[in-house]
Amino acid sequence: MGLYKEIMEVAEIVRKDDNLDLYKKLLDLSSQALDLQEEISRLREDNGELKKKKIFLKK
Repeated sequence: MGLYKEIMEVAEIVRKDDNLDLYKKLLDLSSQALDLQEEISRLREDNGELKKKKIFLKK
């Protein structure tokens, strides 16, 4: 979760600087990054299952 961690570090710096609008946008961005990472994980899992099925069907 490197991207999420980096976004949260930047968000904390922005929060300390009292830029609330930018802080809110970074929190939204971090939420989107987590969603994307979860989707990538799910797609990789699906891809692995499909590859196994393909190998099984070839046999």
